[in-house]
Amino acid sequence: MAIFARQAYAGGADVTAVLLLCFAIAAAIVFAALAGWGQPAFPATAPAWAAVFAIAIVCTVVAMLGLFVGIRHLGAADAATLSTLEPVVTIVLAAIFLGEAFTPLQILGGAIVLTAVVWLARTGGQLPA
Repeated sequence: MAIFARQAYAGGADVTAVLLLCFAIAAAIVFAALAGWGQPAFPATAPAWAAVFAIAIVCTVVAMLGLFVGIRHLGAADAATLSTLEPVVTIVLAAIFLGEAFTPLQILGGAIVLTAVVWLARTGGQLPA
């Protein structure tokens, strides 16, 4: 999506228009897959539907809008690099708000991600000669 957004911005497209187009394409692909798979299992209660909409709005629309604004201000490469911090932030927030415990594998994974982000930020992604 970062590459698509960068090309759209080069053509002068608006962030919201790019976001809506990406979601329309993704929805078409998902609905085509569901049609081929059979009847989807929809939520049965109002709280379940509320959870679905919260995930759609907060975790998808807001997150993608933030990514696209980042692409516009930082460039695709820097925004994509920063987006790799998402799993680390998710684990930290789960520990803070949900009382989840860190596992050694999660700590190792977070260290690898943070090391990669620092390396990319300092070298610009260039491999040593």
